[in-house]
Amino acid sequence: MHIDRWSEQPENIGIHVRLYMPADQEFVLSLAPRLLIGAAPWIDPERMLKAAQQWITSSIVRHGCETVVFVAEDAHRDRLGFASVSRSQHFTGESQAYIGELAVDEAVERRGVGTMLVRACEGWAREQGYTRIVLDTGFANERGRRLYERLGFKAESVKLVHVL
Repeated sequence: MHIDRWSEQPENIGIHVRLYMPADQEFVLSLAPRLLIGAAPWIDPERMLKAAQQWITSSIVRHGCETVVFVAEDAHRDRLGFASVSRSQHFTGESQAYIGELAVDEAVERRGVGTMLVRACEGWAREQGYTRIVLDTGFANERGRRLYERLGFKAESVKLVHVL
């Protein structure tokens, strides 16, 4: 896999995206609270955090098989964020790639890290022969949704909840 072609884009000088290594585990898990951004207010935050940690752990365990985990870092090799992408199947039966988690350290938000991670996931998906990549995010995650829309993602469905 040729990660370097997604690493340093002109607008993202100094950001490098590489494959996950076991030494990244603590950092990646430390970003689990970032996955709660945009969660509905009726979801118990403790349960949500536990679920996010489980998602990340599952992606790490499957890394290199049906899932790939990417880590973004700067020129000093400081880790900035991570994303996972895996094989998935649309309800129609069509194969697709699925971005399971994407989180960026709050200190480096809006510096192109999320874009670079999405591009790495897209590159992996293309190499696998997928023609579609999908993801889920919280409805109230407005910054994340704007990023995804700028990168070409479009809404396909909306889940509605009635709290009793």
